[in-house]
Amino acid sequence: MRWTNFVLLLAAIILSCEKDRIPAPISVCFYLSPARDFATESQITFTNCSDSVGVSYEWSFGDGNLGSGRHESHTYAGPGEYEVKLTVSKSGKTPVVQKQRITVRIKERYVDLLSVTKPTDFVEAQDGSIYVIGNTSNKMDEKLYLSKFDKNLKLKWTKYWSDNHSTVYRKIDVAPDGGLLMAGSWDEHDYRGPLRIMKTDSAGNVNWTKSYPLDDGLATDMRSSSDGGIIVIAEEQGDLEGYGIRIRFTSMIKLSTDGTLAWRKVYNKERFFGAGNILPLSDGYQFAASGTSLNGCANCYDSLVVLKTNFAGKITFRRSLLRDPINAVGGTCLAATENYIFTNGPGPAFTLLDATGKFSREFPMPSDHSNWVSSTSTGLFIAGSGFTHWNGLLLTIFDETGVMKWTKRLGRRNTRCFPERGFGTFASQLRDKSILFVGISYKDCPKEEESSMYLVKVNENGDIL
Repeated sequence: MRWTNFVLLLAAIILSCEKDRIPAPISVCFYLSPARDFATESQITFTNCSDSVGVSYEWSFGDGNLGSGRHESHTYAGPGEYEVKLTVSKSGKTPVVQKQRITVRIKERYVDLLSVTKPTDFVEAQDGSIYVIGNTSNKMDEKLYLSKFDKNLKLKWTKYWSDNHSTVYRKIDVAPDGGLLMAGSWDEHDYRGPLRIMKTDSAGNVNWTKSYPLDDGLATDMRSSSDGGIIVIAEEQGDLEGYGIRIRFTSMIKLSTDGTLAWRKVYNKERFFGAGNILPLSDGYQFAASGTSLNGCANCYDSLVVLKTNFAGKITFRRSLLRDPINAVGGTCLAATENYIFTNGPGPAFTLLDATGKFSREFPMPSDHSNWVSSTSTGLFIAGSGFTHWNGLLLTIFDETGVMKWTKRLGRRNTRCFPERGFGTFASQLRDKSILFVGISYKDCPKEEESSMYLVKVNENGDIL
């Protein structure tokens, strides 16, 4: 009996020792810093809180990159949804895995060149690169600039130019050879010509710069023409025949690809004024303007005019809508989809026309004055704030029937005072279907002595990407 008890006790001791030698279960856990709101090109720290004795780690960040350290840091080059996976392994045990999905966004971008950085226009190249033009200055220097961004709004380079004439390049477009075309006015402050066009290659190296006489005018838009060359729409000031007074009016200038002047069409007798942009068509051009008063009033415009011309500038299509000259405001931009034409002026309203030019609907614009419109491939119209200083930057989307889908204020960098300040330069849909909005964000309020270039991409629901 004594031997039996001894054997049983020895067996219990052996079993207890074997149990002590069984490896404990592997634990796996990790957390992120920052905990949320991840941005491209920003470092994310992955802190491991798993076992640290006799184990190995394998990280997968969901973008093809791996890591093997206990703790890791990683930067995502592009936006998207990524699955982060940590695998903890230990000899003789089944590896244990923890997964976590994160969303990385481009987020809002603020770019400072000199003290004041004011973008005027942007264009997307075939490879998805974004080129922005504008003016930058401080108390000692003023420059024109051209900045290149990649599709994730990462600044690649900036080129600067200086001159003695306060030139402002207002518009930019991609040239037929893949280079860049920039159009502006010689003297921004006095709105004097001549018209100035600069051509660069895709790296921003200047190929040529040319000037063209305008009658106290400036370019309001410039695009590569669908029949080759360059088409410019401008605003000039000249004498109104038979009245002995000077009025503002619209003109069109056609240039060859090397900048040679092909023709200039002046719409003085027609009294078209305030065309904000021009749309190249397969058979000509389209634009919208204000119609000046028939009594020759130098500052009166009482109708919205939508026009098409052929490649020689001859009017082939015209529709007019009478306005109240007391309430009308100048500056008319036009956008078009397959089925509708959309304008933002003159007057405190948006106007919708069908594809034949028949006026379909008119509806009030948002409380902020909207200075431009554009369209998307899915039949939406984009409108935005122009000189709206007191409530941030306003971006609004309408469907083809004129119903507002959403409106949002963006670019609210300033947190030291309310309201935030800035104004929008332009917004347009890109090849990836996102909408890029570029504008100015002031750093302090109420002073406007310092400003940043502001860029943000949103989807068609207004979500910041």
